[in-house]
Amino acid sequence: MRLITNHAPIGEYRMRFFPNEANSCTCNGLQSKMHHHILQECPLYNSYEQVEYILSKFVSFLQSILFSR
Repeated sequence: MRLITNHAPIGEYRMRFFPNEANSCTCNGLQSKMHHHILQECPLYNSYEQVEYILSKFVSFLQSILFSR
């Protein structure tokens, strides 16, 4: 969720607070790990199966909170 809302410690955050550490994505070593790259372009993260799995787990988590009350 933090990645989707652009609040994950990636990209600009890492460049600002950890300027001496590597910030490029491991998919090609050129792209910066910005949320758009991870969600839309990166072959390491944006496979349909992985997104479907993550979303289903997130929905299950929200339902368990909602219906546990």
